[in-house]
Amino acid sequence: MACTVHLTGTLIQAIMKTTLYNLATCTLLILSQCKEEVAPQLPAETTIGAETFGCKIDGKLLVPHGSWNHPGLGMSYYVDTKGYAYFSVNAADYKASDGGFISITCDSLRLRTGKTYDFKMGGISVIGYGRAGTWFTYLRQYPGELTITKFDSVKHIISGRFDFVGINRDAGKQVLVTDERFDVGF
Repeated sequence: MACTVHLTGTLIQAIMKTTLYNLATCTLLILSQCKEEVAPQLPAETTIGAETFGCKIDGKLLVPHGSWNHPGLGMSYYVDTKGYAYFSVNAADYKASDGGFISITCDSLRLRTGKTYDFKMGGISVIGYGRAGTWFTYLRQYPGELTITKFDSVKHIISGRFDFVGINRDAGKQVLVTDERFDVGF
């Protein structure tokens, strides 16, 4: 005994529509899971205690990324009995395979919003590690400055920017640190 199935045009259209709908839904779901890798960028210059930091070391971007046991951004601050501030801002990229690290330490400064401090005057030291595996430091014979864009001892915010020319003593090569900005709480 033979069995034949006859499908009407309406039934075929319904099956086709359902199949196309399911195919379109699956395609959209798959495509929605694809995320374009966003290249890291310098953070915006802010003065709200946003816990941000960024700079370029010889043109290569350094933004902090912590690891499970190392924060990417650190800050310490205190004022002595004469009103001089001591503070340090440290940033490291523990996520990138070639990393990067920079620390700026200020010693005996009277912090004021809008004031620019020339590195040559003393009281500011910098050490860093560039992405190419190069240690560098600041020497007074090279230019460098720190500008405090906000200092608020009530809200506990220090924001600023600095740039300088450092030196890799091993290679005798200058290292250019530019576009640096930070906005941290203390």
